[in-house]
Amino acid sequence: MHLDAVTAGVARRPEVLRFFASIEQAVVTEDADFVVFMGDCHDPGSMQESLYCSDLIDFAGALGRRATFLLIPGNHDVIECSVLTHEMWPLTTLSPVRTAFAQHQNNVLTVERPMFVEALVEGTDLGVLALPYTAKVHSGRVAGWLDDAFRDSEGWRERHPDQPFIVVGHMTVPGAVLGSESAEMARGGDRDFPFKRVAALRPSAVANGHYHRRQVVRSAGIDVVMPGSPMGFTFGEANDGGKGYLVVEV
Repeated sequence: MHLDAVTAGVARRPEVLRFFASIEQAVVTEDADFVVFMGDCHDPGSMQESLYCSDLIDFAGALGRRATFLLIPGNHDVIECSVLTHEMWPLTTLSPVRTAFAQHQNNVLTVERPMFVEALVEGTDLGVLALPYTAKVHSGRVAGWLDDAFRDSEGWRERHPDQPFIVVGHMTVPGAVLGSESAEMARGGDRDFPFKRVAALRPSAVANGHYHRRQVVRSAGIDVVMPGSPMGFTFGEANDGGKGYLVVEV
């Protein structure tokens, strides 16, 4: 959502805030149970970080009163340091037991590393594999985190073979069409989407952030849907079309 984006000297925050309002309305209209934000709130280091964080807290609080809201960091959110942290940290209440999965205001949750979570929606057995972007400084730990997340997902799938299972990520997807944002708004490195391991879980739906152009990439028998950004942030996105959000029924 790039709250800090500036295009040709014009700050885009007012448009993003209007998009927040449209999402709040869509949750009501669609009677949504579960909302996912797949990363890229704003870059670290801005003098206006507190303003952007306040915007996100207000948005999350409004959604959390109506649905479960899950957030995962993107490459524009993570901070390169030894501690797992990101620009959505104000929504995170760290626990000595589960420092990588935190809860805020009951229905608002952040996942800071690859992880399986379940029962996010009250009264359902929905399973979710979250694949957030992780900072380059943690590259040596990512493989282990992924193994843990897939092991937990596989165990849950064996116990719940017919229940809905979704995968949400902020990763690079081989075969996806890169937009102008990949050059003009580049940050971080590649984290390739694990198609084969995800396909083995027989997911009901797979969605991924990162790309501004709405598109679908099929590989290993699954479709990875990229809803795209809510609006064009670079001039190269002017003809992308289909900006907005994705509604999924499982």
